[in-house]
Parts: sequence; C-alpha cells; structure tokens
Amino acid sequence: GILTHTYKITHAFHKTFSYDTQKNKTKRKMDHEKSTTCCCVLDASTYVGFWILKKLLSRGYSVHAAIRKNGESEIEEKIREMEATEERLVVYDVDVLDYQSILVSLKTCNAVFCCLDCPEGYDEKEVDLEVRGAINVVEACGRTESIEKIVFSSSLTASIWRDNIGTQKDVDE
Repeated sequence: GILTHTYKITHAFHKTFSYDTQKNKTKRKMDHEKSTTCCCVLDASTYVGFWILKKLLSRGYSVHAAIRKNGESEIEEKIREMEATEERLVVYDVDVLDYQSILVSLKTCNAVFCCLDCPEGYDEKEVDLEVRGAINVVEACGRTESIEKIVFSSSLTASIWRDNIGTQKDVDE
C-alpha cells in the first residue's frame, strides 16, 4: 500500500544522501551527513508527506515541514505538536502559488519531498493549483544554492486527466 511506497521513497532518499566513492563507509560519516542534511517536506500535512516527515526525523535528519492552508487539519495539528518537542523540526505555512513562501521554507535545505495532493478530491481548479504549485516548487528550487534533489510523490494529476480513459495504455506512470 501507500506505506510501502513511502518507505521506498524515504529509503531511496537515504541511500542517495549517504553516497560516498569509498567502499567502506563509516557510521560516523553517515551520522555527520544526517546532521548536516536538511529536507523540506511540502505539503507535510498530506498523508504521504506526514509519513515521509516522520521517517526523516526518525533517521536523524532536520526537516522543514511546509504546510499548505488547505491540508489535513488533524495531521497539521500533530505536526505542530511535534514541533514543540522536536528540535530538528521547523514548521512553515506555505501557499504554493506564493513563490516567496516556498523560498522561505527551502532555505538551508538540501532536498525537497513534494507531496502536493488534495485531500478533498479533484476538480479542475485543484488540478490547476497542483500543477502550478509544482512548477513554482521546481522554479524555487532552481533559485536556491542548497537544493540538490527534488522528489515528487505521485498524485492523480500525474495521470491523464480525463473521465473517459479507454485503455490501460492511456495511463502513463
């Protein structure tokens, strides 16, 4: 299910940021990389975003949790409670259509997990918002000096947006 996909994404991320050309990696070097790596999870208040956030924190990474206004309020509440006790977590309010708010949340981060899916369902307005938001995230990442990786989690807008999809080949993942 979705937890398996979340685990695979965070595991792939962890392996990516633990790279080294030497065959014998020391635990100390990996711990140092974790302590100096900061990731942004945007939107951390989605189901997938929340679990990526939790996994990154459990592995020792610093995390900027960027939360959209229309995210899951129950998850947002949990994240804000976590911020009070977790020194490696900073929460930012983000509007994906406001370029500056994205830049603020990305400051000092090395990677971004972009989880811009809508919890309420999709209509054309939500699809447009998600696509424009993803473009803003990519452009903001391009303007920072610290971002090395962007990971997009899949959403309904990744498939062809039509009501009459005829065959399986119409959907490209």
